[in-house]
Amino acid sequence: MTSISGSSRPFTGQMFCCTGIPSSQREEMATKIETLGGKHYSDLMSDVNYLIVGDRNTEKYRFCIRNRADIKFVTVQSVLKVHHAWINGEENPEEMNIDKYLLPIFHNINICFSRIDLSTSQISGLLNCKFRQNKSTSFSPSSFFTYKNLATIVSQNGGKSTESLSLTNTCVVSTDLRGKRYAKAVEWDKPVVHPLWIFDSLIRGAALDFEDYALTNDPLEMYERGCSVWSQLDLNSTVSSEREKSTTPVRTTTLTESKKINKLKRSHNDEIWNSIMDKTKTNSKRQQMKDDIWDENNDNSDSDNENTQIESKSKQEDLEPSKESQLFLGFNFLLVGFSANEFTLLSKAVENLSGEVTDDSTDNSITHIILPASKGGQSNAMLKIMPSSLLSKITNGYLKVVTEWFVERSMYYKRVMTDRWCMPMKGLAKSKKKFKICITGFTGIEQLHIEKLISYLDFEYCSNLNSKRDLLIVNISLFQPNLNKTSPQLFNYKYKDIVNCPIYQSGNNNSSVAKISSRNKINAAKNWNIPIVSIAYLWEIMELSMGKSTLVMPELINLQWCLFAPSNYSKPKSLLEYVTNLQQASSSAEKGEEKESQSDTQVRLPSPRKAKGKTRYGRLGGAQSVSNSIKRVIEHDEEQQTQNEEACFDITNIEEDDEELNQVRYQDTDSIRTEEQLMRKLSGTEMLDQEKPRKRTRTRRN
Repeated sequence: MTSISGSSRPFTGQMFCCTGIPSSQREEMATKIETLGGKHYSDLMSDVNYLIVGDRNTEKYRFCIRNRADIKFVTVQSVLKVHHAWINGEENPEEMNIDKYLLPIFHNINICFSRIDLSTSQISGLLNCKFRQNKSTSFSPSSFFTYKNLATIVSQNGGKSTESLSLTNTCVVSTDLRGKRYAKAVEWDKPVVHPLWIFDSLIRGAALDFEDYALTNDPLEMYERGCSVWSQLDLNSTVSSEREKSTTPVRTTTLTESKKINKLKRSHNDEIWNSIMDKTKTNSKRQQMKDDIWDENNDNSDSDNENTQIESKSKQEDLEPSKESQLFLGFNFLLVGFSANEFTLLSKAVENLSGEVTDDSTDNSITHIILPASKGGQSNAMLKIMPSSLLSKITNGYLKVVTEWFVERSMYYKRVMTDRWCMPMKGLAKSKKKFKICITGFTGIEQLHIEKLISYLDFEYCSNLNSKRDLLIVNISLFQPNLNKTSPQLFNYKYKDIVNCPIYQSGNNNSSVAKISSRNKINAAKNWNIPIVSIAYLWEIMELSMGKSTLVMPELINLQWCLFAPSNYSKPKSLLEYVTNLQQASSSAEKGEEKESQSDTQVRLPSPRKAKGKTRYGRLGGAQSVSNSIKRVIEHDEEQQTQNEEACFDITNIEEDDEELNQVRYQDTDSIRTEEQLMRKLSGTEMLDQEKPRKRTRTRRN
């Protein structure tokens, strides 16, 4: 073992400070640091050059990351490794060099990558800063800001990354303030940061504060507040590199190889950056991700547990650099009725697909007019102010009027969509009552648009189903094979492109998660007396409400959309009337219980006894009219038949058989009627037999 002298101790002349470390462990660190020849401060002093980090969410760390270019960041394990090597007589000085064990930039950070979509001009503008320009020359900017490359960089520097969001994620990296992952991140209080946070953290050599890179809608935001000592970092890198050039290293071959292996962990920030950029350039030649705004898929488990991951649509990767999509090549769009921010986002989406955007309504090359989907009820009024030349082109079919859903659906399906989802919804109006609506079985862009449509109708979209909901909308395509046999009327709605929604498939279709989840929701809705319909019902609301100031609710019981109506639903004219009936039924039941409780508390007096009357004997069977008996039986049967017809409208008798679900059939009222007629005939025959007078024989008296 080497001698323990002051000059041989590895921390001689080094100053340490701890942050985010428990007091007991901090005392241990202080002891070991002093043993190794260093000095430990409880407070952050000006001569401290190493910060031992237990948690980044501290004021000391934030101050150092912004204002102290001279401080290096290490962990508790860094000190323990050096101490262990020293007390065991390690002769290799490299093993006792604390700079070998610096804190990895993204250590203990789990990043969820959401939508990352930056144009070349945007990237150039963001990199147009002095401290970024020095680094941006070592790689292709367009290849850096891709999911594949960013995920690789995070992994190389001690972090983890996913495309799905869960409570275990530390933050979300995105360029878009939309989507389910963004909404959930806000709900779960997860920071959503711009991809520049990764870029600048690499320059700094440590993870910068999330707050300084919080994503905003401001197109002029440059995200420059993460650090105030960029110039000192550049100066330190320059001085360090010149010093390395002028110094002749005296190391053995073993030490040289060890240095190469551990280069990323212990080198200065500039070396880390160059090493990463070398790999970035290699990866960018090999592979690049395709841009896809609609990168989220439906969570078909429909779980109430918020820790369930939000599945995202897998992105396709090309072996060669992706080319700009020409989906909208030759299209010229006139955007009407959008806000400035919406106009900017929509224009960028169209231009990314080789389309053109104009704000000149007299432009003869216009091929499409895009109106806001949320303003479908005002679409006629918005078109009336257009020049007559445009209106004539619309009438003749030379010019298409669509909504932004046309762009979104075309991007999602990677082909030009012309279905009814893309057209203005002229029947949009506000509902008098805010019904709570759940959906099940839908996926992809249809799920997103149905959620938006529910809100446009002034209903309340509910992601979780419980007894307080008013309506459940089911994707009947999930059970199409069986429904085509038993209930084909469901698929005969006049707009078949609305009813035929895609489904999420994984593994065996009969036991898919989506089908099991939908079946469970259907059974729960039936138990809670919640009406169940197809998406055609929602569309029919808009058809009937066209030109009306408020929504017109169609009749719920209709073979083209109704799957289940509760037993207390006695054919009201609308869903509103149905809800009113439920409320009246519950209030009358409460009043009845109250009256019963009051009557129980009153004193009951005995009634006077009546005198015992004469004994009365039954009449002979022959005295009763046979026609009266038959009439009474018929009236009873008709009353029973009416009760059966009004009892329950249900085609969702879903039971799980050996391999497939026996879904879904209508209650066969014809068979019930036939059976009742048979019983009535049998009962009538039996009654006639009973009432037929018997022949009486007289016995001659002697």
